[in-house]
Amino acid sequence: MSPLPHLSVFEKLVGTIRRSDVQEQLKALTTFGLYVESECKYFEDHPDRRTARGGEDYARAALSPPQLARLENEARGLIEDFAATIIEGVERKNEIVQKAHVTKLVHSAVEAVHSAPRSRLAGVTEAVAGAFMYSVIIILISIIAHRAGIDILETYERAYGPGPK
Repeated sequence: MSPLPHLSVFEKLVGTIRRSDVQEQLKALTTFGLYVESECKYFEDHPDRRTARGGEDYARAALSPPQLARLENEARGLIEDFAATIIEGVERKNEIVQKAHVTKLVHSAVEAVHSAPRSRLAGVTEAVAGAFMYSVIIILISIIAHRAGIDILETYERAYGPGPK
C-alpha cells in the first residue's frame, strides 16, 4: 500500500480540486468524506482485515461503479439536505423579522390611538363649537353695522356690482 493510502482514492474521487464548478467540488469532497467514513465503519466491524492488502481490496470494492454511484448519490443527498436546512433557517429568520416588524407597527398604531389627545367625538364637538362661535361673531358684526347705519348688502353691491336679478 502507498505511504498515503487514501491518495489514490482521493485522486479518483476528487481529482485535482481545480474544478470550475464549486458544486462539483463540494460533491466530490463530500463523496470522499463519505468514502472515508464507510471505510472506518467497515474496518471497525472487520478488524481482522485491517491490513495493507485489506485496505486495497476495500478501496477496489468501494470504488466499483455501483458503489461509487451510491456514494455520489449519498453525497448529493447530504448537500441537498444541508442546503434545505440553510434555506429553512433563512426563511424562518425572515419570517420572524417580518412578524416582529408587523407587530411593532401594530403596537405603534395602538399606542398612537391610545395616546391621542382627543377622540373623534371631541374633534367633532370642537368643530361644531367653532362653527357656532364664528356664526355668532358674524351675526354680532352685522347687528353692530346695522345700528351704526351701515348697510352691508349695499356696501357689497358697491364693491362687486349688483348681483343677478
